[in-house]
Amino acid sequence: MALSQTYKGEVVDCYKDAIKESFTFYGNPGDAFTLYDNSTWKVATGGQYEYVPVRYKDVLICPAAGKLVIGNKALSISKN
Repeated sequence: MALSQTYKGEVVDCYKDAIKESFTFYGNPGDAFTLYDNSTWKVATGGQYEYVPVRYKDVLICPAAGKLVIGNKALSISKN
């Protein structure tokens, strides 16, 4: 499912996916992960420590904005 939203005159495209690997994801800067679409990413900057167990690895990813949203937390990411 793809989502689009206008933000300050620009369209931000996001889509739902899930983290395929690694089996534990903390959201710390430098953490690498792979989505089920086989794209690989790295956390650029993180907030607080965030352990995401396997059953909660559904995410919203906004590649152009460089954001990964898990629940109510957004992390800055970059393509690996």
